[in-house]
Amino acid sequence: MASDASVQLYQFSKPKGELAKSWELSTDGKTYTFHLQPQATFHDGSPVTADDVSWSLARAVSLPTTRFVLNVGGLSDAGQVKVVDAKTVTVELREPNRSARDPGRPVGDRMAQDERSGRGRLSGLQLPTGSGGA
Repeated sequence: MASDASVQLYQFSKPKGELAKSWELSTDGKTYTFHLQPQATFHDGSPVTADDVSWSLARAVSLPTTRFVLNVGGLSDAGQVKVVDAKTVTVELREPNRSARDPGRPVGDRMAQDERSGRGRLSGLQLPTGSGGA
């Protein structure tokens, strides 16, 4: 079987950056700092900068087709993205976001754990037992 270097297999439970060489999460769980790959370039060879990342995220937050996905992760406004320097960007969430903190764990699994622990959105809601029949 031939190997193609452009095809990579990923483990969902172990996120790996392609554009970001590394990232950190602040102790309060609200600020991500992304350090871009120094050699990252566009198709024409021009370097990818933090300004480019900021513009791309601002555009994605403004489009209906991508806004929902970013909102789930806690990014809802272009003002949450800050350029630190040419190769560093921060994303400031309004509150810690469990989906963003634990990207390798399925959302449904996190929601179920939250419901069992009493931290979920349905906590305290009385649901009928059974299938709804009489």
